[in-house]
Amino acid sequence: MGKATAREKLRRESPSHGKAVIVPPSMKQWAGKKMLIPKPIDVNAQMREARKGAVITLCTLRDRLALDAKVDLCCPLTTGIFARLAAEAAEEDRAEGKTRVTPWWRTVRDDGTLIEKFPGGVAHQAQLLRDEGVELGTVGRSSKLRVLTVALAGNVRKTRVVFASMTWHAILRPQRALSGPDPVCGRSGRVFDFA
Repeated sequence: MGKATAREKLRRESPSHGKAVIVPPSMKQWAGKKMLIPKPIDVNAQMREARKGAVITLCTLRDRLALDAKVDLCCPLTTGIFARLAAEAAEEDRAEGKTRVTPWWRTVRDDGTLIEKFPGGVAHQAQLLRDEGVELGTVGRSSKLRVLTVALAGNVRKTRVVFASMTWHAILRPQRALSGPDPVCGRSGRVFDFA
């Protein structure tokens, strides 16, 4: 029997997937709270929600999964692993000629940086995002590429992401200033809509 494809791994069930567990005391930050161990297919489904020209952060993915499961948080380790698995499965599908695949390139880290473990690395993800009108660049002394602006569908306006503490979240959509602690991740960040 040959090596399992990413698509097969994505569909594979495990007894721990989809279960809520109590966070152990060793994870002091979240000790005593309920944490979801997500199913790979659920992470894939959330990644498919980001529309062309928009991005979704891993934090937003985790928070949506936790909210759906009615728990306090979602495991960041397994979510990251399953996001990479979904990306690899999508690339396998593209190699087979499928056109409707999970848009994995629209998933970014919580600070807007691109994910080097995705297929083709940062360069491939950057090209796919640029093709959709997402502006990338570096901020400050960091040499890591991150999302700077996102073209808004249907018009010429762009949404500029202003980093506070270098963290932010959201599927970016046209909106007025959003500031203060983020209701989903509890982090500070601002998103401004420029006309």
